[in-house]
Amino acid sequence: MSLLPDASIGDVLDRVADVVNPDHYPNQLILGKSGAGKTRLTRQILARTAFADRVAAFDPKPADDKSWTMSSDELGQAPKAVTALDAGFGQSAEGGGPAGLWFRLIASRDPAVTSERFTDGLRLIGAEGACVCVLDDARTLNKSLRLTDVIEDTVLLGRSARLSCIISSQDPGYVAVRAQTSFRWIGHLGGYAAAKSACALLGVRGPQWEELLSGLRPGEWIYHDDAPGNPGPCRFRSWDPAAG
Repeated sequence: MSLLPDASIGDVLDRVADVVNPDHYPNQLILGKSGAGKTRLTRQILARTAFADRVAAFDPKPADDKSWTMSSDELGQAPKAVTALDAGFGQSAEGGGPAGLWFRLIASRDPAVTSERFTDGLRLIGAEGACVCVLDDARTLNKSLRLTDVIEDTVLLGRSARLSCIISSQDPGYVAVRAQTSFRWIGHLGGYAAAKSACALLGVRGPQWEELLSGLRPGEWIYHDDAPGNPGPCRFRSWDPAAG
């Protein structure tokens, strides 16, 4: 007997769109190793839940990331790549995305410049509010760029500033204030140690769950949230790697 039911990605995204709310359930965690499909899933979430919202994605990878730039009906339009966020960004619909409100702040090849660039951007959205903040690769943002304090400030602002955060990470140990996330997406982890840590994020435990989570393949996800009416974790596929 399966430990949890299968669902379609459409049903899962409909659920999120119905209950995500910066006042009560603002923050999401996407956990999976490189190649799990975190950025692709992030774009699918944005296309379904934030098509009319300001979005600021903080991408610490200096090279052009095809996961962000690839375009399809399924993923929606890509955010506009920028090196700085200006005050009031998006007011003139000058960005990417379906309404010109999506921006992706890209890294410099100099980590010090990237750290300063991202700190300024995070402080700006903290001051302005009313934004979906995507923190791509929490391990790099926290450990390499030393942004833990400003990230924690941004995540904890949530309700008062009407900020929603989507935090993606390869390792649950590098997720700032992970207890503040109401939506959790667990994907391909690549081992039992990571699976055991991920079990705690889902509120489950035991060898069967550890085996299930460690066996997830790229494109496979387990979803759970804390909002009222959630029947429990479910499993779905965001895309089929064999199909490209």
